[in-house]
Amino acid sequence: MDKKVFKILNQLYGIPFSEDYDPTIEDSYKFVLNDKFKTEVTIYDTAGQPDYDALLDVYIQMAECTFISFALNYEEQQKLAQEKFVGRILKCKKNIPIVVVGTKSDMREDKDEIIRLKQMGRKMIETEDGIKFAQSIGAVGYFECSAKTNFFIRLVLLTISKIIKMEKGY
Repeated sequence: MDKKVFKILNQLYGIPFSEDYDPTIEDSYKFVLNDKFKTEVTIYDTAGQPDYDALLDVYIQMAECTFISFALNYEEQQKLAQEKFVGRILKCKKNIPIVVVGTKSDMREDKDEIIRLKQMGRKMIETEDGIKFAQSIGAVGYFECSAKTNFFIRLVLLTISKIIKMEKGY
């Protein structure tokens, strides 16, 4: 499972945040979101590995909503999301709702990270740029969250649950 997805799920279940998680190549995780409807959520994560492209298509076809996430301190991930996943998602399931999630929002306050990025000639993705990206692909929402601080983690999943329920007419 992708490192950021794993950390987000850990926050939902009260598992302490860890920097040491080593992501797998492909994984799935199923849980019941304790919302008004007791929504069953399954997250399929291929960590962007080409070996799992065929599985990705199947996962998308089974999905009722999808989210695309990228680290806010890594501009290349946003570009990869646009180039690799957006078209593929819409090709597999044309009208599927997409939620865009910028992760690691806590890094905006991390002076060491800001210095590191500056030394590399990079910067954090700005909220406005994330919103523009989400709008450009027709996403139904854009969120920024942090697994480290638990900022907006639950809100992201509750929003996805609400979108699914609206799509089903509940």
